[in-house]
Formats: sequence, C-alpha cells, structure tokens
Amino acid sequence: MYKIIINDEINTLGLITFQITNQGGTLITEGLLKTHLYVEEITSLECDRFKLDGIEVYTEAFGSTDIFNLYKFTFTEFLIKELGENLEEDYLISLYDKELE
Repeated sequence: MYKIIINDEINTLGLITFQITNQGGTLITEGLLKTHLYVEEITSLECDRFKLDGIEVYTEAFGSTDIFNLYKFTFTEFLIKELGENLEEDYLISLYDKELE
C-alpha cells in the first residue's frame, strides 16, 4: 500500500494503476483504485508518481471477505511527476519487493 490523496483532501493508503490505450487514434484512459475507504465521489487521485484529474468512476466492487474496495474509472488529465533516474539499487529492489507483498 502507498500513500495517496483522494479529491485533493483525503489522505489514505491504497493502490492506483492506470493505462492509456490508443484505439484507432482515440486515447482511452482507464484506471483502478484499491483502498479500504468508501468514497462516494472521486474526482482526483494523487500519489508520489502521478496525479489524475477528471475522474469518473464507472464500477465499484466490494467483497465480503476483504476490507478493500475496488474502483474502476476513466480520467481526462494526468501529470507524471519527476522521479530521480539515478535511484539506488537497494531502494529499487525494496520497491519491487513491495509489489510482491
């Protein structure tokens, strides 16, 4: 889990992933948010790596056996933040290890 900001004001832990697909010259922008919070309306998401705005949630999924909610959404704007290209190898390994947890 990573620190994320929902709607520029809700600080929490969660996971965000998104993709941009070119389908015949049209960009399709979609993403997923996984968090323990229930958020009635999501308009923006931010983490250390990027910020997404203009979010429209089209699916909310809830499970009886886990505490996480899964939101599928589209978005209209994104900003990729600068990250140091010369990250230390040990730090990169720790990030990859987190992905496996």
